[in-house]
Amino acid sequence: MRTGTRAFWKSADTRTFWVPVVALAAISTVDPFIRLGSVRFAQLSGFQDDFFYYLTIARNLAEHGRSTFDGVSLTNGYHPLWEAVLTLLARLAPAGSVTFVALLMSVVFGLILLSAVLMRRMALSTWPDAPVSVDLGSLIFVFACAQLARTGMETVIAIPAILAALVSVLACADAPSPRRYFVAAVCCSLAVLSRIDAAIFVALLVTIALAFGAKHRVVPAAQDAFKPRILASIALGALPLVGYIAVNYAIFGTLIPQSGAAKQIRSSASINGRVWEFLLAPRKTPSEFVYFFLVGTMPFVLAVAGCTRVAIRHVPPRARIVMLSLGGFTLVYYAVLSVISDWSLWIWYLYPAATAGGPGAVLLFSSLESRLPRRLPQLTAIALVLIAAAGVMGRRPASNRILGLGVQIAEFATTHRAGTRWVTWREPRASCCRRGWCRWKAS
Repeated sequence: MRTGTRAFWKSADTRTFWVPVVALAAISTVDPFIRLGSVRFAQLSGFQDDFFYYLTIARNLAEHGRSTFDGVSLTNGYHPLWEAVLTLLARLAPAGSVTFVALLMSVVFGLILLSAVLMRRMALSTWPDAPVSVDLGSLIFVFACAQLARTGMETVIAIPAILAALVSVLACADAPSPRRYFVAAVCCSLAVLSRIDAAIFVALLVTIALAFGAKHRVVPAAQDAFKPRILASIALGALPLVGYIAVNYAIFGTLIPQSGAAKQIRSSASINGRVWEFLLAPRKTPSEFVYFFLVGTMPFVLAVAGCTRVAIRHVPPRARIVMLSLGGFTLVYYAVLSVISDWSLWIWYLYPAATAGGPGAVLLFSSLESRLPRRLPQLTAIALVLIAAAGVMGRRPASNRILGLGVQIAEFATTHRAGTRWVTWREPRASCCRRGWCRWKAS
């Protein structure tokens, strides 16, 4: 079985797969510019609410070097890897400008393609005899990934980070070495830094890989993971995550973001049914169908079905590791959310289901590989591209309520500048300002 780079590119008709993948990525990345000029700040109208929280902190980090939303209080209420990307872009172009959004969507385009590469490579190495199923499942995954990428939220970097962690751990299972364990530790660290709750996935992945690797001899020598050189490589690769935890504890006295801690303040001890309603409730409008059924409900059902098949039928050990880690993460993630929080979910919370839906589809369809029409992936790709294009073309920038309120505030600030003055405090007014000046606007 050839699983190298050459086999990856030659194992199937690459053109019939990559043309729709590039089309889906391009549709998502041109979304902010479709209605440019129709309303003020139209380039920002397609992004979700919390993106503007990220954007404000990125602007303050780029301009003042302080992690603050309001200019006074320090905050760690974000997932750090995506904030770092936005801060870098904010140093290259004014935050929120058309140039900034163009740079951002170039990054998003690359991350969607990276996600597709990682998913297809992992699927081909796991199900080498099911190329039609691999293409079909990968296309379902790319569609969901591209839709989530349009939100501007951290899931666009969390999905490839999770897949990179999975691929790197599987590489350690194929041929353990200090270098591969170092890469796996780095990828696992980046997965957690991309979304802190991805720590659940990393814990599941490591546990399942070690357990099934030792039992089914997927890992040539499971005890190799505990040799001094291997442990040193893992410790070195985990330094980014350890550094983030140490900084949080030293500055904020907590190991997790403040926003995560706030969402765990519950008003009751009952199960939060809104989590499952968000995942499984039927949708009414076409746009809700695209976002919530094709991106969340269908991938979630595929993930559950894949885990069920693993539980009741014999599957190869490698497929078992893939499905139990991704599908298990999906089930555990939403179960935990329904217990520890009574908050509603938003579109970007669908990223575990969107990631697990692809392998789930491949696993289910692989048993029917000989009966599947060879043109099925192409027909599926055409339908998904048309649905994605219709979703972008049908979006109205004026419907973004958060952006509308922001425009009103900007207009108010423009018309009420008379009689204002900037006051610079040389002495800090609060403990959070010890390393900088606080600036505020007074009448």
